[in-house]
Amino acid sequence: MAEEVIKRLVHTTKELRVLKSITRLVHSTDNLDVLITKLMRIINKELRVALIFLMLQRGDNIEIKSIPNIELPPAFKDILRVITEDTTKSASPIFLRQTRPNTRLRRFNIRSMISVPLMSYSGPLGAIVIMAQYRNFQLSTLKILTAIASQTASAIEHLLLKKTVEEKEKKITKRAKQSSTNTHHLT
Repeated sequence: MAEEVIKRLVHTTKELRVLKSITRLVHSTDNLDVLITKLMRIINKELRVALIFLMLQRGDNIEIKSIPNIELPPAFKDILRVITEDTTKSASPIFLRQTRPNTRLRRFNIRSMISVPLMSYSGPLGAIVIMAQYRNFQLSTLKILTAIASQTASAIEHLLLKKTVEEKEKKITKRAKQSSTNTHHLT
């Protein structure tokens, strides 16, 4: 019983440390690419995961950001897209503690996988997918990654909304200048 309490305390401490790191990150950058890169480094360090994919839906396309930043085979990209589509459609995580032999993931030596959706108020933004080749993920990893995804989705939505507002402000400013120039020429 004491062992279980200690495990929970360790897990809670780790989760709080990760979320604190992400909170600092979210408030320190206005650049989406910087946010994503640093977020994946936090996941890499804190969860000790080597294969991390942040999948962002951009209209009908899915943009893949990864650690390590390597060119992925087309068949592997297809697997990631299917996983992302399934995760976002169901709006719930996919957790494969151990992949079955002779599956598409096993052909790429993937032993365990977690995919959690990045959900915003306006709908799905994508997914965070982590994979392991030499170990099985535990339920505690799923819980931490779900908390990370929730905070990440809010940060991404904030940055996208901020960008939209800035673009609209530029258009309004440009129109106001054109209008004032046209008015000046008339007088």
